[in-house]
Amino acid sequence: MTFGLIEDRTGRRAVKRRDVVPLRSVPEDVAPLLTLAAGSLALTMANTYWDQYGQVTEYARDFMGPDRELAADYDLE
Repeated sequence: MTFGLIEDRTGRRAVKRRDVVPLRSVPEDVAPLLTLAAGSLALTMANTYWDQYGQVTEYARDFMGPDRELAADYDLE
C-alpha cells in the first residue's frame, strides 16, 4: 500500500479506510491483463483512505482475475 509512503513524504497519516467490493464489467484496457473478455463481470475492490484531516489520501480499484480470491482477516478481541 502506498499510504505509508504518503505519510512519510507528506505527514498525512491514514486514519480511516473504506473497502467496497462489487461485481463490475471488465474494461477493454484491463481485459487482456486478466485473460477475460471485455465486458465480462469480475469481482473488484475499491479502497479509499482518509487522513487525520478528513481528506482522501488514496483511492484505488483492483479487478480480480480468474483463480484469484479476496480474503480478509479480522481480530475480534
